[in-house]
Amino acid sequence: MSTYTLNPNNNTYVLGAGSTLLLPADQTVTSSTTVVEVPELTIVVGPYERVWAEYVVLFDTVAAADFKYIVDGPGSPTRYRLSVVEQLDAATSATAVITAEAERSVLTASATEGSLNLKLLFENGATAGDIAFKFAQATSNAGATVVEAGSHVDYRRF
Repeated sequence: MSTYTLNPNNNTYVLGAGSTLLLPADQTVTSSTTVVEVPELTIVVGPYERVWAEYVVLFDTVAAADFKYIVDGPGSPTRYRLSVVEQLDAATSATAVITAEAERSVLTASATEGSLNLKLLFENGATAGDIAFKFAQATSNAGATVVEAGSHVDYRRF
């Protein structure tokens, strides 16, 4: 159920309290291009719920492996907007607006540490489920690809 209330004095909606999910320990993938969920960053959504979420994801990978990720939701959302800022070092960044769920790769040829700043607007359809942050190596490599402790998502329903 959405958590907002109508202010009868001026016909505006007041959003419910936000929540924060925090990754307490590193999560590592090696030798795999299959995305895996970071369960500590999973948001449960009901049918027709709307969620605004802001992710900060810190990662480390070997340059040969790169980094692949997706913010994946249930069924068929009626709206999916993901604003992306990928930061690899002081001089390398990329931005995008994504309008459909799809895996995205971050190429780390010259840098191995980076961060993702993701802003998501998700309007769910009739199917309840999870909004999940998932990651993998873009190219399979024996070196570790890590989502680091301290990564988090702040979200609220409206």
